[in-house]
Amino acid sequence: MTLIRPWTAALGASLALQAGAQDPHPHPAPPDPHAHHRMAKPAEEPADAPSTDSLYQLSSRWTDSRGRQLPFTSLRGQPVVLVMFYASCEAICPLLLKDAQRIERALTPAQRQQVRFVAVSFDPQRDTPARLAAYAQQRGLDAGRWTLLQGKEDDVEELAAVLGMRFRPTGTGDFVHTNLITVLGPDGVVRARQVGLGQPVEPAVAVLSGLLEKKPAR
Repeated sequence: MTLIRPWTAALGASLALQAGAQDPHPHPAPPDPHAHHRMAKPAEEPADAPSTDSLYQLSSRWTDSRGRQLPFTSLRGQPVVLVMFYASCEAICPLLLKDAQRIERALTPAQRQQVRFVAVSFDPQRDTPARLAAYAQQRGLDAGRWTLLQGKEDDVEELAAVLGMRFRPTGTGDFVHTNLITVLGPDGVVRARQVGLGQPVEPAVAVLSGLLEKKPAR
């Protein structure tokens, strides 16, 4: 947000009054139809290089939308499609989650049963388990495949760093963040990334299909 110094604001007000005196019937500028759109979608943070090590080396513990305590290693053993988001976002995060759902729908029914979809909040103060549960229902996230997590701020920052994902608060309750979908192998190593919104899902689906073909039968 741009700060306006007092003298600048006063000068602007003076000029506005002068303009009003010169034009007895001033016409207001037409509204900008894209103004709200721009305000609702702050600039995206760039993506950094992810860790090449297994994310399951992280010792962090998380709480899911049912209030259960889970170590991050509980995700081990199957491919994971991972998104970081915050539930208060009304513009970008819903689109990001829809992109993840596009990946989900592009898999065969049998493949979907073997892939885990995980959404981790980077706004743990507001995204309580109850709020995450309501959000999952609101967004149509299948409870059988989707896990929504919140955790301590240090753990959130650590996870974002190893994923190469950036986020920062704007000071107005929103965040500027990288739009990133990450595919993890069963071993927790990053195998694919989808950066940006509305990207083709075929590359991620191909990687997931390859991981499932290599997965040993139980």
